[in-house]
Amino acid sequence: MVLQIAAGIFDKKADSLQAYNAFKYAIQTLNDGRKAAALPNTKFVSKDIREFQADLITGPSQICELLREKIAAIFGPQRRLSTALVQSISNSTSVPHFSVRYSPSENLNSKMTINMYPDHWTVSKALVDLIGYFNWTTFALVYDDAESLIRASGILNGMYDLKPKLYKLNASNISATLMDVKASGISFFVLDLPAKQALQVLRAAKTLDMVDYYFHYILTASDIHLLDLNDIFSTHVNITALQLVDFDDIHVAKAAKAWGAPLMEGQYGKIGVTTEAALLHDAVMVFAKALRKLDAVVDVTPASVNCDDARPWIQGGEIYNQILTTKIKGLSGDVMFESSGLRSSVRLHIVEPLRYGLQKVGQWTAEQGVRIMFNYTGQREFVQSSIKNKVLKVLTKLERPYVMEMANASLLSGNKRYRGFCVDMLDNISRTLNFSYELIVSNLPYGDQDPVTKEWNGLIRELIDKRGDMVLGAMTITTEREEVVDFSQPFLYLGVRILLRKPEGSPKTLFSFLVPLSLEVWIYILIAYIATSGVMFIIGRFSPYEWYNPNPCVEEAGVVENQFSIFNAMWFTIGSLMQEGTEVAPRAISTRFLAGIWWFFTMVMVSSYTANLAAYLTAERMKLPIENAHDLVKQNQIKYGCLEGGATCNFFKNSVYPDYVRMWDAIKADPKNNLVQSHDEGIAKVKKPEGMKGYAYLMESITLDYITSRDCNLTGIGNPLDTKGYGVAFPKNSPFREEISVIILTQQDKGYLEEFRIKWWKQEDGGDTCHEAAPLSGTSAMGLDMVGGVFVVVLLGVLLGIVVAVLEFVWKAKKNPDEYKEPIMKEAFKSIAEAIRSPHARAKTLLRAATPGQLREEVMSAAVPMLPNRRNAVI
Repeated sequence: MVLQIAAGIFDKKADSLQAYNAFKYAIQTLNDGRKAAALPNTKFVSKDIREFQADLITGPSQICELLREKIAAIFGPQRRLSTALVQSISNSTSVPHFSVRYSPSENLNSKMTINMYPDHWTVSKALVDLIGYFNWTTFALVYDDAESLIRASGILNGMYDLKPKLYKLNASNISATLMDVKASGISFFVLDLPAKQALQVLRAAKTLDMVDYYFHYILTASDIHLLDLNDIFSTHVNITALQLVDFDDIHVAKAAKAWGAPLMEGQYGKIGVTTEAALLHDAVMVFAKALRKLDAVVDVTPASVNCDDARPWIQGGEIYNQILTTKIKGLSGDVMFESSGLRSSVRLHIVEPLRYGLQKVGQWTAEQGVRIMFNYTGQREFVQSSIKNKVLKVLTKLERPYVMEMANASLLSGNKRYRGFCVDMLDNISRTLNFSYELIVSNLPYGDQDPVTKEWNGLIRELIDKRGDMVLGAMTITTEREEVVDFSQPFLYLGVRILLRKPEGSPKTLFSFLVPLSLEVWIYILIAYIATSGVMFIIGRFSPYEWYNPNPCVEEAGVVENQFSIFNAMWFTIGSLMQEGTEVAPRAISTRFLAGIWWFFTMVMVSSYTANLAAYLTAERMKLPIENAHDLVKQNQIKYGCLEGGATCNFFKNSVYPDYVRMWDAIKADPKNNLVQSHDEGIAKVKKPEGMKGYAYLMESITLDYITSRDCNLTGIGNPLDTKGYGVAFPKNSPFREEISVIILTQQDKGYLEEFRIKWWKQEDGGDTCHEAAPLSGTSAMGLDMVGGVFVVVLLGVLLGIVVAVLEFVWKAKKNPDEYKEPIMKEAFKSIAEAIRSPHARAKTLLRAATPGQLREEVMSAAVPMLPNRRNAVI
C-alpha cells in the first residue's frame, strides 16, 4: 500500500479549528472510499502543523522538517505572511501547494501554488458588475491595509466613468471615518474589510443613522453569514455580499455537519460553515483526483525533500500540471484552473440580509454577469407596510402654481397652509399609498453643483444629507442631478421657451380707418371723384340720348329733361364708390362706358382698402422683434438670461448646438444683468428692462404658460428648445421612488394630473384672464379707438344734411314766397308728422290737404311715388 502524505499547515493565532476539522474529514473520506477520487491501494495520511509561526527562523525550519517526511502536497496556511513563506519554499522544492485565501499577489511569480480562492481580478470584476447593476454613480471604498488597496485597484481599473472616493478605516475611531463619508454626501459603500471589522463598521453606522433604506453596503468578506446581523435586520438596511460557497446547499450542510461545524444562533438551524474550510475540503479532493489520473500513467512515489539541497522533487511538477487539468464539483461549486494556477469559471452567489435573514438573491459569472433571481415582492410589501406608519418629510419651496400659501395661512397650521398643483398631487399619492407627510417649505433653490468644489447646494444638498425624504416642486430632471439623487417618473413635461413683453402698437386715433391708404392716395381718390363727376355731367348734357320726354304718353308735349344735373352726377359717382348704387342710371353709350370705367376703378380701390385694413389690424399684433431663438442670437438690442443655477441655464451651458453656445456666451458675458435669482425677478425684468432696450427671459414652457395666461402683456416666443420633465427627487436608494413613480403613471393614465393642471393653470387665480385673447398670429377685435372716426363721419354727415336741408328750404322760400304762406306751412308740417306713422298715410294726407287751387306739381311729385302702385294712381 502506497502512502500519500498531505501536509496541513494552520496558523497559530488564526481561528483555524474548523479548517483543520474539514481537512481531516476530507482525508478520512478518501481513506473510507466514499469519494470517487479515492485511489485503490492508497492511503492518505495527514501531517499537520497546528501552530505555525511565520517568522524567518521558526517558520522555514517547521516547513523543511515536514518536507523530509515525503510530503506529496501542502495545504494552507491562512495568513498572508505564512502563505508567502510556504509559497517560496514550495517553488524551490517543487512540492505542490494549495492556497485557500483571498490574495491579490499570489501566483504572480509562483510555479507550484494553486489558489482555490478566486483571484482578486475576478472578484473585482464581479464587484464592478454589481455596482453597475445597482446604477451607482459614486461610492466610498473603505479599506484597512495596503493589501486591500491593491485589491481595490481591480475595482478602480474597471470603473472608467466613475471615480470612487477612497477612505482608509480608522480602526480606533470608526465613527470618524463614517462621518467623513457622510459629509461628502455619499450613500453607497464598498467595505473591503474582514468580516468582523465590517460588522463593527455597520454597528457604528447604525449609531450615526447611516443604516437605513438610503444607504447601501457591499461587503467583500466571504463569510457574512457568520456575522450576527440580528440588530441590523431590525432596520431597512441594504447590504449585499458575494459568496463563493452556497451555504444553503444540502451537500455543503451535510459535509459541514460531518466535520463538526457549529450551528448558527438565530439562523433557523443553519450551520456556520467557513469558506476556508469548504475550500480546504475541495483542495484535498482535487489533489486526490489528480493523483488518480497521474497514477494511471506513472507510479507516484513521494520523496523526502531537503530544503538545503538544490534538487527539487521531480514528480512534484507532474502532479502540479495534472492538478491544473483536473475538474471536480466541490462544495465551492465547479473547481477548475487556469495554466497560471488561478481558479477559472467561478460562480459567485449574491446574498442579502432580508426580512427573514440572509438569503441568496442571485449569482454572478464572468460570462453572464449579475443575474438576480429573487422575487422581491414580499420584501417590497414589507417596506410599503412600514411606510404607512411613517411621516415623510417633503421638502419644497413656494413657487406658483406648484406650492403656494393659502390666503389665510396665518390662521392655519401644518399642511393646510399650502395649496397648488404639487400639493394636490402629493395629497392624492399619500391617500393611495396610505402614508402621511409633512411639508417643509424652504427658501433654498433647487440646487446646483459648484464647478470648482463639485459640491451641491440647495434642496439637492438637503437630500444628500438625508434631511428630507423627497423634494417636490418644479425641479427639472437632469443628468447631473441624477448622479446624486433619484427621480420619479416625470409628472409634467416641458421645454425651454422665451418669455417676452408684447410690443406696444402705434397710438390709435379716431381716424385710424384711414391708415390703410396713404394721404396721397386719398387726395387722388378725391380728385378722381370730382373729375369723373364733372365729366359725367358734361357728357350727360352733351349726349342727345340722355335727353328724354318725362311724359312719354304725350309725345307732342315738346318738353324733354336730362337726369344728369351736376348734383345727380356727383350722387351717381359717390353711390358707385360706396357700392350702393342710385336711382340715376346712364342711358347713352358714352355715359355707360364712363360709368363702367368708374365702377372698375371703385372695385379695385375698395378691394385694396378692405385688404389693407384687415392687414393693418393684424399687423399691429404680429409685429414682434424676434420670433425664435435664432432671431435672438442674431440681434444685440434685447438682452436675455435665465435662472442662475437652474436647469435652463445648465441646458445652455452644456449644449453643443452653435446657436445655444452663442447664447450662453452672451449670457455669461454679463452675468450681473443677464442672470436672475428667481422667476419673479426674471418676469419683472421682462416687464421693465431697466437700462436695457428689452429683456427676454429663458424659462420652462409649462411655467411660462401659467404666467402668460394671467399677464396679457407677456407672451411666449417660439417652440420649446428641448424636452424634459419635472420629477419628484429622492435620496439615493430610496424605497419610495418606485412606488411613487407607479402612482404618478397611474394618475397620468386616469387623467388626474391633467385635471390638476387645468385647475391651476386655467381656473384658479384668474387663469382665464387672457383666455379670450387671440393668438399672436391671428386677428383681434377692433376697438372704438380704431373705428371711432367712422362714427364721427356719420355724425358730421347727419349734421351736414340737416344744415343743407335748412339752407335749401330758406333758399326756396325766398325765391317763391307766395308758395310758402303760413297755412300751407302748417299743413306741410302736419303731413310730415302723420307720415312718420306710415308711408301710405303720408301720401293720403298730402292728397286730402290739397285743394284745387292749392294743388301743385310739387305736391303731386311728393305724394304719387309713395303709393303702392304709381301707374294705377287716380287723382
